[in-house]
Amino acid sequence: MSAIRRSIPLVLFLFLVASSARADHPSLSFGTGAGGPIHAWSAMPLPRGSSGLGFRFEMTSFDHVSDEELAEEALEHGHVDALADLQAATLTYARGLTKDVTLAVRLPHVVRDDIRAAHLHFHDGRPSAHAEAEGDSSGIGDLLTMVQWRVAGDDRRALAIIGGIEAPTGRTDARTKEDERFEAEHQPGSGSWDVLAGLAASGTWGRSSLHGDVTWLMNNEGSQDTELGDVLAVDLAFVHHFGGAAPHDHVQDETPHSDGGWELVLELNGEHRGATETAGNDHSHDEEESLWFSPGFQVGLGKRWSINIAAGVPLWTDVGEHGHEPDWRASAGFGVTF
Repeated sequence: MSAIRRSIPLVLFLFLVASSARADHPSLSFGTGAGGPIHAWSAMPLPRGSSGLGFRFEMTSFDHVSDEELAEEALEHGHVDALADLQAATLTYARGLTKDVTLAVRLPHVVRDDIRAAHLHFHDGRPSAHAEAEGDSSGIGDLLTMVQWRVAGDDRRALAIIGGIEAPTGRTDARTKEDERFEAEHQPGSGSWDVLAGLAASGTWGRSSLHGDVTWLMNNEGSQDTELGDVLAVDLAFVHHFGGAAPHDHVQDETPHSDGGWELVLELNGEHRGATETAGNDHSHDEEESLWFSPGFQVGLGKRWSINIAAGVPLWTDVGEHGHEPDWRASAGFGVTF
């Protein structure tokens, strides 16, 4: 099997954020390194008995909203907030259980910087509002355990089913500068048991590969009687290998590796995030949608190590009345196989 095709399943699980470009919550995909997509999923499994360990850091910056603008919006909507950026540092481990089944776990550390909020008040019957700095929210996020099962195809073309459980391991008691508890959507963890399901497809042609996926994260009620909206994500990625050895055969079930060179990655990432419910109240005006263009590159270092760097530009966003408008994102990661 070709080195680049062997590297596709490896790096699928080695770099995960969080994330991210998708509204103001960490991204779902298990990322990539040399040979596979960065935000999209690959349908290729890890070879049986192979393991991978990866780390990835991602930062999303949001449009600046002044205190005056926040106060004006609060007069209209009652309560609004803003943040400067979202950071996610994620550790991922994956293991090839069989030639078709891969098990992976990921654990993020999530930081939301410079959270500000404005509330509507009435004084002598007259409305007023002003913005207040609440500080930063940080801590361990929720642990995602997932299984990917290749149900059709071979090492060149594959279709896989994705399933997973997100456990409420994340922090849910982060507090503001005034020692008040941050709202549930600004906590590192959700406090809920959530279910991930999806499909992924991949194909390889010479030095190029194409990957697509549809995933659905079904959120349940967690901390502060809050149910974060379900997340439907659709991704499409093109990867092309430059330099190094051309694709060639290797021994079956060999530990995946790259024979040098680098890969150009071009992705489109779309997402619909449902409305959040608090104490049974559906905030339907807070549904969010986004479409991103995400170029990047990745490099294989020897046979076991790989690194990647990527950027993100929002092509279209609709963040509802209370959402945070993203400006740009950037990520970097590395992985090792053993």
